[in-house]
Amino acid sequence: MSTPAILCAPLFGQDFHLSHEERQAARKLVYQNRHDPALKALFNLLERSAYRLQGEGVQAGATAHDQGQACGALYVYGLARAWLEVKDETPSEDS
Repeated sequence: MSTPAILCAPLFGQDFHLSHEERQAARKLVYQNRHDPALKALFNLLERSAYRLQGEGVQAGATAHDQGQACGALYVYGLARAWLEVKDETPSEDS
Protein backbone atom coordinates (compact mmCIF):
# COMPACT_ATOMS: atom_id res chain seq x y z
CA MET A 1 0.00 0.00 0.00
CA SER A 2 1.45 3.35 -0.97
CA THR A 3 1.38 6.43 1.20
CA PRO A 4 -1.30 8.93 0.11
CA ALA A 5 -0.12 12.19 -1.38
CA ILE A 6 -0.07 15.12 1.01
CA LEU A 7 -1.12 18.29 -0.77
CA CYS A 8 -0.62 20.58 2.23
CA ALA A 9 1.88 20.25 5.04
CA PRO A 10 0.19 19.37 8.34
CA LEU A 11 0.20 22.34 10.71
CA PHE A 12 0.82 20.28 13.85
CA GLY A 13 2.81 17.43 12.30
CA GLN A 14 -0.03 14.95 12.67
CA ASP A 15 0.06 11.27 11.77
CA PHE A 16 -2.47 10.60 9.01
CA HIS A 17 -2.84 6.92 9.93
CA LEU A 18 -4.64 6.92 13.27
CA SER A 19 -5.91 3.84 15.05
CA HIS A 20 -9.59 3.49 15.84
CA GLU A 21 -8.85 4.40 19.47
CA GLU A 22 -6.90 7.53 18.47
CA ARG A 23 -9.72 8.72 16.19
CA GLN A 24 -12.26 8.02 18.91
CA ALA A 25 -10.19 9.96 21.49
CA ALA A 26 -9.81 12.93 19.13
CA ARG A 27 -13.54 12.99 18.44
CA LYS A 28 -14.31 12.80 22.17
CA LEU A 29 -11.92 15.70 22.86
CA VAL A 30 -13.60 17.89 20.24
CA TYR A 31 -17.06 17.05 21.58
CA GLN A 32 -16.05 17.75 25.19
CA ASN A 33 -14.69 21.16 24.20
CA ARG A 34 -17.48 22.15 21.81
CA HIS A 35 -18.43 25.18 23.91
CA ASP A 36 -14.89 26.60 23.92
CA PRO A 37 -14.93 30.06 22.25
CA ALA A 38 -11.88 29.24 20.11
CA LEU A 39 -13.46 26.04 18.79
CA LYS A 40 -16.71 27.90 18.09
CA ALA A 41 -14.82 30.63 16.22
CA LEU A 42 -12.93 28.06 14.13
CA PHE A 43 -16.13 26.16 13.32
CA ASN A 44 -17.92 29.39 12.41
CA LEU A 45 -15.07 30.24 10.01
CA LEU A 46 -15.40 26.81 8.43
CA GLU A 47 -19.18 27.15 8.22
CA ARG A 48 -19.08 30.59 6.58
CA SER A 49 -16.45 29.44 4.09
CA ALA A 50 -18.40 26.28 3.20
CA TYR A 51 -21.62 28.22 2.67
CA ARG A 52 -19.86 30.86 0.57
CA LEU A 53 -18.25 28.19 -1.60
CA GLN A 54 -21.59 26.38 -1.89
CA GLY A 55 -23.23 29.59 -3.11
CA GLU A 56 -20.48 30.14 -5.67
CA GLY A 57 -20.71 26.52 -6.82
CA VAL A 58 -24.40 26.78 -7.77
CA GLN A 59 -24.21 30.12 -9.57
CA ALA A 60 -24.88 30.23 -13.29
CA GLY A 61 -21.50 29.95 -14.97
CA ALA A 62 -19.88 28.10 -12.06
CA THR A 63 -16.99 25.96 -13.18
CA ALA A 64 -16.28 22.36 -12.24
CA HIS A 65 -13.56 23.77 -9.98
CA ASP A 66 -16.11 25.95 -8.16
CA GLN A 67 -18.41 22.96 -7.73
CA GLY A 68 -15.57 20.74 -6.55
CA GLN A 69 -14.49 23.29 -3.95
CA ALA A 70 -18.07 23.51 -2.68
CA CYS A 71 -18.37 19.73 -2.49
CA GLY A 72 -15.09 19.37 -0.58
CA ALA A 73 -15.89 22.21 1.80
CA LEU A 74 -19.34 20.80 2.57
CA TYR A 75 -17.86 17.35 3.20
CA VAL A 76 -15.36 18.74 5.74
CA TYR A 77 -18.09 20.93 7.27
CA GLY A 78 -20.30 17.86 7.70
CA LEU A 79 -17.53 15.93 9.46
CA ALA A 80 -16.79 18.86 11.79
CA ARG A 81 -20.45 19.37 12.57
CA ALA A 82 -20.90 15.68 13.39
CA TRP A 83 -17.92 15.79 15.76
CA LEU A 84 -19.40 18.83 17.51
CA GLU A 85 -23.01 17.62 17.68
CA VAL A 86 -22.88 13.87 18.19
CA LYS A 87 -21.50 12.60 21.50
CA ASP A 88 -20.71 9.03 20.54
CA GLU A 89 -21.16 7.44 17.17
CA THR A 90 -19.33 4.57 15.59
CA PRO A 91 -16.70 6.48 13.63
CA SER A 92 -16.05 5.76 10.00
CA GLU A 93 -12.56 5.70 8.51
CA ASP A 94 -12.69 9.49 7.99
CA SER A 95 -14.37 10.49 11.22
